Amino acid sequence: IFKELKHGHLTIVDRIKDIYKNNRGQTVAPLRVERKFATVPGIKRTFLVGDHRSYNVLLIVPDLDDPVLSAAPDEESRRDYFRQIVTSANQDLAPYERVVNYSLLDRDFSIDEDELTSKGTMRRKTIEKNFSEEIAALYESSHVDLEAAGMKIRIPRWIFRDLGIIESDVATEVDNSDGGEPVALTLIDHSHNQSLYIRRNAQNNSYIIGDLSYRVLGDVIDLGLFARQPRLWVANPALMSFTPCREGWDVPFQHKVVPQASLPINGVNGVVKDVVPVEPPHLSDPQLQELNLDLQIALYGSVDNSMKVLEKLSESLISYDDRLGGVARLRLAALATHPDELIRCTVYRILLLDEPMQDYSVSFPAFVQSGLSFINEESIKHISREGIEKRRLAALRQRLYSYRLHLDWPAEPIVQRQFKNVFRLLLNFVRFNPEYYKSVRAELASWILHRVDPQISRFAEMILDQLVSWFEGRLVENATSIPEPLLENMLIFDEDLHESKQENLKDLLLYTTFLKQSIMLAFNEDGFDIDQVPEGGIWVSRVPGGGEFSFFRVSVNTLAGKHFDLLLVQRDDMDFSSVMDTNHWMIAIGGHPNEQRVLPRFGCIRPELATMSLEYVNELTAWEKIREFAGSAYPNAPAVQDADWRRLFVTAMSTFFRAWKYSGRQILPGALSPSNVVVPELDFRESALILSLSGWEEYSSPSSLVRPLWANFYRKTLALYPLVDRVLDESWLFDSIIEGLGAKGGADFLREFSAELDGLTTHAFHQVFVKALEDYIEKLDNQWYIPQPLRNAIHRYHTWERLNPKVTSQARAELLDGLIGMYHLNRLGELARYHLYCETYFEHASEKVKQAFNSLLHELWAEPKVHATQRVELSELQASLATQEDRDVFSRLVFPRTHKPQSVEVLTFGEKGQKQVVVRTNINDNHGEKYDIREPIEPEEVGSLYRLFYQERFPKSVSELDHHLIVTDSTDRVIGGLTYKDQDKDVVHMDGLVTSGPLMGRGIATALLEDFVTRMSSQGAKVLKTDFLMRNFCERRGFNINRNWGGLVRFITQDEPELDRDDLNGDE
Repeated sequence: IFKELKHGHLTIVDRIKDIYKNNRGQTVAPLRVERKFATVPGIKRTFLVGDHRSYNVLLIVPDLDDPVLSAAPDEESRRDYFRQIVTSANQDLAPYERVVNYSLLDRDFSIDEDELTSKGTMRRKTIEKNFSEEIAALYESSHVDLEAAGMKIRIPRWIFRDLGIIESDVATEVDNSDGGEPVALTLIDHSHNQSLYIRRNAQNNSYIIGDLSYRVLGDVIDLGLFARQPRLWVANPALMSFTPCREGWDVPFQHKVVPQASLPINGVNGVVKDVVPVEPPHLSDPQLQELNLDLQIALYGSVDNSMKVLEKLSESLISYDDRLGGVARLRLAALATHPDELIRCTVYRILLLDEPMQDYSVSFPAFVQSGLSFINEESIKHISREGIEKRRLAALRQRLYSYRLHLDWPAEPIVQRQFKNVFRLLLNFVRFNPEYYKSVRAELASWILHRVDPQISRFAEMILDQLVSWFEGRLVENATSIPEPLLENMLIFDEDLHESKQENLKDLLLYTTFLKQSIMLAFNEDGFDIDQVPEGGIWVSRVPGGGEFSFFRVSVNTLAGKHFDLLLVQRDDMDFSSVMDTNHWMIAIGGHPNEQRVLPRFGCIRPELATMSLEYVNELTAWEKIREFAGSAYPNAPAVQDADWRRLFVTAMSTFFRAWKYSGRQILPGALSPSNVVVPELDFRESALILSLSGWEEYSSPSSLVRPLWANFYRKTLALYPLVDRVLDESWLFDSIIEGLGAKGGADFLREFSAELDGLTTHAFHQVFVKALEDYIEKLDNQWYIPQPLRNAIHRYHTWERLNPKVTSQARAELLDGLIGMYHLNRLGELARYHLYCETYFEHASEKVKQAFNSLLHELWAEPKVHATQRVELSELQASLATQEDRDVFSRLVFPRTHKPQSVEVLTFGEKGQKQVVVRTNINDNHGEKYDIREPIEPEEVGSLYRLFYQERFPKSVSELDHHLIVTDSTDRVIGGLTYKDQDKDVVHMDGLVTSGPLMGRGIATALLEDFVTRMSSQGAKVLKTDFLMRNFCERRGFNINRNWGGLVRFITQDEPELDRDDLNGDE
């Protein structure tokens, strides 16, 4: 059978007599599949089986002399290599053609066995007959399931094989000692006289397996998974004694088992003391062997021995790579349930100070949920002296915020004690690190307002009082002494200020620490002092509208040219509980760890001086802008575009929703009115600010938040300025909810609001509004919401284009690069970038280009986890571009952060319906030779890359999670490449980079690395990590040892990335 290719060429599909049908009647041509393995390193020959069967299997004759096999470190690595090759081959095959299982044969096919003709053609029926046992084994179940005590234990057949036992050698013994329905069993290996205890806790779906307790996701305990993955078996001596443990670091397990294990509390086995450590045989990594032994002593040894090991590990954690460091921290966190307080406190201190940023959420919950103390006076002092890095403190605060939202309150006494100790820790920490006073003040204020647990609230208030007293006392001790005449000359008052008020303010600003404290806290100016102010450097003005309270603007200019604007509020009831609550809300919401501000920066509150301070906001309120915009509706007035109206309304209202969220959904944040919010004039500035929380109320329902916004922004505006009716759009209110709460949080709120309205017989909203709400919710399910920053960027582009109609395509592309940075569009994902280009540079492109763009945008929205460079639609978009200028701009779209224009070609391959995509770029070495960089297309290329690693003696282990990037020369020969894994959100781990020996020193490796960084950046990665093995090469190319991220790190973004901020596309 032949198949016609493009340009009239023919290719042989297979011989008719060799083609077969599976048991569903689908036709499979074995030669088409076998040809994919024909030139793969490490494979001599393959044979596909599947005639009248449910799936295809493959017999592989390995080439054991090939370096890709002979140099592999262990059998596990060789198996992973063949898994990678089969997976790569399957990508280009139809589902019914794919290989599901494979076997490595001990011998090649031979003429003597009548398996080959004299020409070398395979006799398929003879081969199937001669290898019938191997084929039958491939169609057998790969595991044995044992069911007892309400549990299903899965034991892979390779465990029986490796142990040299048969199925009947393993039996189950059910434990009925508790009475009632059994929840425990023991697996017994009679041949080796070994046993493994397993007990189920139905309440939290956890299981004691051997000496540790794990959370299993699902109803099957897969012992093969536990035996292969070191993150599961390390420091579990009973498990190691029962199963042949391996170094399968990359075996996927995240959707089956939670890797965080714990020591069983009051379990049947209890906590083992002075256990003899177990060493699994055949481990190739001496560091893993040593760490495994150390962790067993830490978990099960005597207190003295455990403490010695813990101190050793505290010093060595930073030297471990990702794998070893990760498993060490997981097992140390298991000590959260250790019976000895000293052990728990020591471990928590080690993890708090040493744990990488992206792992911090693992250990803290383990300690809080243990119900046991983990902080004592000694550990508080130790942690405080050592210091907590800023981002780690932010991670701790985010975790505490989550607990306020999700734990059951009021808490049990033991949990209350945990949080009280955390508060003491924060207090002591600030005493050693006063620069974190503001952040800790905000955290404690949040807990004061957590009135659902009165004990916690009162204790937090006591700690905050101590913190404030210490901080203000420190200011007094360090106060600068300045002669009185010099002080007096610094101040200038507005003439309308009464003399008595001038004297009062003079005493406040010059003879107390109030001014210093206010500027330090409101503007993060720790180094400010009064001696930095020149003569006439402080101007005080009355702010009108205070009523029974007094408001003043204090403008401070320094000798260094800095300028600070403060708002002072004076009132006699400053120490009243209601006033203090308002100020605590200002501090808590204004200092929320999410960092996108919604309130002016808070200075300080001094009840004894009857004064408080905060940042003075000197911009028009949203209401003042509404009045200004409304004037454009009249004849001869300057026009205001609809986009400006939308930005004003959406940005202002979304700020109230964001503040509500920052309050823990507890309060309506002040007057929900356009008179109480300021939207910055520059649309790329994020910080729209609520001016005051005065008049805040407790939140009761969605309508309690929406109704006043609807009334004050829409109904009032239309009542006073009816001509703007044609402009205002009710959907802007719904947009503001998405902007303020994120895509998922906003959609949930809208559905809750809609359900509330359905349940009310009467409400303030007319039917047109209700219908608009229903339509909006339906639309959210069917199309992407365009975030306001992206709208602003598109609007700015069109404004610029109208003023510069004849600029070059390069200038347009450079502007788009600038807009992406100016509006922080990378936070919104690559869909935002592609949408920006579609609606700007390519807005007037041909219909064919627009259709290709729309198809790509829809797919990016429908499946956000699949990057554009992996989509056939990207290739179709490139093919639709007619000019070289457009193709150059397309290259910048695909790889936006490259330092110079880069040729990008999107290639598709595979049969119709099975199309795959690779992106090819070009580099030149130091001699001017040109090379291509792309993902592998054929299994042979994957094999050639691994062979190159082994030929160049790079200690690379093959992993089924490996992704590949190869470098090919002009003959398509693989001369270099790298492997990497997606480690975490925004984090990529590069675990191997190689070039052919004769080409070393020609700059190929550096060019490959930079190309890889560009590719990862385009996909939203922020952090690139690698092993210390490549330290010499990588440290000269932007990598540094970073303790907070646990190893050798290069930040792909310009700055070290923030911790999980809510963006407009994010969920909580």
